[in-house]
Amino acid sequence: MMCKSPSKKRVVLAGCTSIAVAVANGVYAQSQSASVDTGTTISEIVVTAQKREEALQNVPISISVLTGRQLDSSTSLSVNDALNSVPGVATTTGVQGGTTQISIRGVTGSGPLFAGASPIAYYLDGMPFSFIRSSVVPDASPYDLARVEVLRGPQGTLYGASALNGVVRILTHDADLNQFSTKFRVGASDTEYGGPNGRVDATINVPIIEGKLAVRLTAGYENLSGWIDKPGNADANDSRVQTYRVKVGFAPIEHLTSELSTWISRSHYGAPPYGYADRFNPDVRPEPIETDYDLYGFKLGYDFGSFTATSNSSYFDFKNDGFLALSTAPDAFVSETILPMHAFNEEVNLASTAEGPWRWTAGGMYRLDNESQYQPIAGLFPYPLSSRLRSQSEAVFGELTREFLEGKFELTGGLRYFRDTISTVQLSGFTDPTPSAVTGTDDHHLSPRVILNWHPHADSTVYASYSEGFRSGGAQGAAILAIEPNFPALKPDTLKNYELGAKGDLFGGALSYDAALYYMDWKAVQQPLLVSLGAVNIQTIINSKSASGVGGELGFTFRPVTDLAFSGNFGWNGLKVDADVLSGSVDLFPKGVRLNLSPEYTAGAAATYTVHLSGGYKGNFSGTFNYISSTTDRSLNTVTNSVLISPGDATRTGNLSFALVSPQRWTASVFVDNFTNENASPLNHFVGFANWNQRIRPRTFGVQFEDSF
Repeated sequence: MMCKSPSKKRVVLAGCTSIAVAVANGVYAQSQSASVDTGTTISEIVVTAQKREEALQNVPISISVLTGRQLDSSTSLSVNDALNSVPGVATTTGVQGGTTQISIRGVTGSGPLFAGASPIAYYLDGMPFSFIRSSVVPDASPYDLARVEVLRGPQGTLYGASALNGVVRILTHDADLNQFSTKFRVGASDTEYGGPNGRVDATINVPIIEGKLAVRLTAGYENLSGWIDKPGNADANDSRVQTYRVKVGFAPIEHLTSELSTWISRSHYGAPPYGYADRFNPDVRPEPIETDYDLYGFKLGYDFGSFTATSNSSYFDFKNDGFLALSTAPDAFVSETILPMHAFNEEVNLASTAEGPWRWTAGGMYRLDNESQYQPIAGLFPYPLSSRLRSQSEAVFGELTREFLEGKFELTGGLRYFRDTISTVQLSGFTDPTPSAVTGTDDHHLSPRVILNWHPHADSTVYASYSEGFRSGGAQGAAILAIEPNFPALKPDTLKNYELGAKGDLFGGALSYDAALYYMDWKAVQQPLLVSLGAVNIQTIINSKSASGVGGELGFTFRPVTDLAFSGNFGWNGLKVDADVLSGSVDLFPKGVRLNLSPEYTAGAAATYTVHLSGGYKGNFSGTFNYISSTTDRSLNTVTNSVLISPGDATRTGNLSFALVSPQRWTASVFVDNFTNENASPLNHFVGFANWNQRIRPRTFGVQFEDSF
């Protein structure tokens, strides 16, 4: 396959991205990654991280890509599962289950629920998913995706609020207007301490009017055994996940394209994956979880010759309903949390396409987000906690790039003006059913970005950048306002990032590298703290002290010969609080400690080797290993008025596989995931109950078959 450049003028700078590792049992990614067929055919990756098509190697930000081919062949159970292979990224399962909290470069939310919005933006086909006061995201199916782009560092100029220190973009395949195709995969496996698992996925693409109208259908079903036992309920945390996607592409005239899309997901979990080290949870009560979402989108684009205009309209309907036992005592209470969210988003994007030294992007967006929180605690309080939140936001943004010295240098400047109006209504409290008055905030923010990009030769990029991300504030809850009506509203927090980076190919493509060194300065960090108001202590979210630190990342792929490849990456961040953070009268975060759920190190390694067999068959051996350092969770014990420190464990997980690839395009694989049978607890819950500690899926043996026509 020949290399393709998204810009004719820039062919000299768009050297082919060299190598990558695509493994059958897992996904390993770095910014220079991902050719197909374990690297025997090398293709350039084109991304749209900067709202335009660009060669990955030319994008002057720290970015990793998981390709659709990699994800189709992997045994990752969700996109969020695969993200743990990306440098600088770590994920943890929320206490409610069925949702995930994401950390990039050590920056994450203070907690999964009601502890502030996520500082990492999460997009499903152009639709931003975010809560106003929670930081979890859904677990999306990894099948039939075009790619997943992971942008590290602040992205406030192009992606707005919640892109405080990174963006995850999940992009599905568009309907192909010209070619009929089908593909499917089936897998069966068995989990130690659990039982049998199975999954099936299939996609069909049908051109109805060639070149004009086509439909693409994808469906998947996954039935997984649990591995946490409860009294009288073995493998209690089993799961069933259904996914359905439909895309209809329509191009009635030249230069005009349109697309309707639907994404439906239904997930049921028997219980959260939490328990003691022996994978036992002594609580006898059921803790089921339902996580459902529907995404509807309409995309319209027109190519005017010198620029393109695109409108992307989306509607998101999400609901998470989960039960959680508050202790193991026989008469303890069970909390139910219901989190419905409905959001509409409209974004218009203009991008230049004409040749010349100038390139530009401009656009605007509008978002309306309505959320509710309904939380009864049976037997403890007479009324459920019930509230309603609403966010209406608008933004305009633009970036301008100028090339110098025949494209050797580029200077980019960008700005985004953002406004977010947030209101909160507390419909009832645990002890008071009386509705409170509406409270609200009106936040404005201007986010800049400046990048100097240098191409010393056709296969390399060196950049220096300043970027800024932000996260919206919001009104305080009615509980604290009932005691202190003048308590200050939550203000936006900002993160400034100064970065030097380099990426490229050496030795004719035998070595690809990606390196970055950065300094983060996070101001007015949003944190849930206990506030003392006279004789009453109330937990709320406030703007606390700043946090800062230096960090770095290094990734490489080395191919000494055609059929052998080695890859590795390492990430470190020194993010620590700059001054003591007091919760009431207690020093919750002393100066120099790390924030909650913030890993300091991530590392990964992978290797693939291809054996050429008779009849055109190939055998691919592959292995991956990933490391995420330990984290802590610090909270205030209101009984003893002391700090409760819950240390999480470092995790070391590895996968192995062998895949037989036929010349007829089918692939049969055998694999073992978590071959070391890691049983660490990456998340020890802040309450301090050992039975709430998250457990990783144990060693799993399986087979997988995939084919396409």
